[in-house]
Amino acid sequence: MEEQSRRAHPRVEADISVSVKAVGKPAMVSGVIKNISLGGVFVQLDEPLSFGTDVDLEFSLSAAAKTIRCKGVVLWSTRQTPEKSPSGLPGMGIRLRDISVRDMRELAEYVSVQLESSDAAPH
Repeated sequence: MEEQSRRAHPRVEADISVSVKAVGKPAMVSGVIKNISLGGVFVQLDEPLSFGTDVDLEFSLSAAAKTIRCKGVVLWSTRQTPEKSPSGLPGMGIRLRDISVRDMRELAEYVSVQLESSDAAPH
């Protein structure tokens, strides 16, 4: 809980397919968003990108939702020591940037619904 209190935005667990592309590189790679907030995501990826890499992200919050396209920057990444990641998985923490107001509202609604459902679940 201590880590959650340091965050500017509540973070919820997820299992969302995402395409990630380093800016200036031709290929997109597929990963899985394992947790998400209004400020950022953790993407599970066997070959995470390096700290400071600018990225383009594409993901949908549900099968019916439109694709969210935004930019981000890799704040941290771990390959050799996944135990240091919050999920114990190799991947990277990405701060979201350049996201439309409409997409941010959709993301806020998603996080809110997930928080409500986790609060309602028995602990």
